[in-house]
Amino acid sequence: MKKQPIYSIYREKKQEFSEKIDKLFKGAYSDKMNRTGDKLVTWTATGEPNWSYIPSAGKSSKTKEQFVSEIKNLAQKAAKTENKAESDAISRQVLTLRAEYLSDVAPNRKLLYQQD
Repeated sequence: MKKQPIYSIYREKKQEFSEKIDKLFKGAYSDKMNRTGDKLVTWTATGEPNWSYIPSAGKSSKTKEQFVSEIKNLAQKAAKTENKAESDAISRQVLTLRAEYLSDVAPNRKLLYQQD
């Protein structure tokens, strides 16, 4: 049996996470996966990567059930909020959760970045 390339597994996990988010948030976050408000969050003001939102190896040890529970919790919060600041905070939490979810198949980007 041929082994599946890691980039293919990563792409599948990213798609799976996006589908869960879209299903629970009814598409509200599909356009905001790298943005919160109108600000790109994957880079800091100093030009350094914001590792909170970038998938990198070894970031999480959560189980699939824990991820599903956290996604449902965020979806419930998002459904109830009418405050833009709280909505932006939820968006950042979604991005952090996404980075954690993808970390088990992601390369160690932080180490690769530091080696450059």
